[in-house]
Amino acid sequence: MRIAVLILGLLLGAVMFLQTFLANVLGSATDDEGVTTAASVGLFMALLWLVACALVIPAPLVAVGIFVLAGILGFAASGEFPDLAVWGGVSIVLAFFSFLGWRGKRRGDIKERLRDEQMTQLLADRAERPPTTG
Repeated sequence: MRIAVLILGLLLGAVMFLQTFLANVLGSATDDEGVTTAASVGLFMALLWLVACALVIPAPLVAVGIFVLAGILGFAASGEFPDLAVWGGVSIVLAFFSFLGWRGKRRGDIKERLRDEQMTQLLADRAERPPTTG
């Protein structure tokens, strides 16, 4: 799940960056400050997505928080640039998938720890037993 979030986040983040960059440039060219400000928030969201994607494999719970923050920013700035509401929704979905990835990672870590404890106990039992001759 975390790899899927990484791939989707990077691909969609690149699309969001291009869209908001073009909106920022066009808003500046037409002197529309509302669109320029909202597009700047979109660029910041793209940066947050990049950071969240970098953290989704090693620290998926941190990525959840960053994706949620990006989603809140997207919804807050969607008045002048409605596409940010869509990107905010995608951010929330990626946060949910990152949460599922965190749960899966936690379960895997618990299983690995239990397996290591069993192996350590087995090796300790073997070390205590005298070798059999014969």
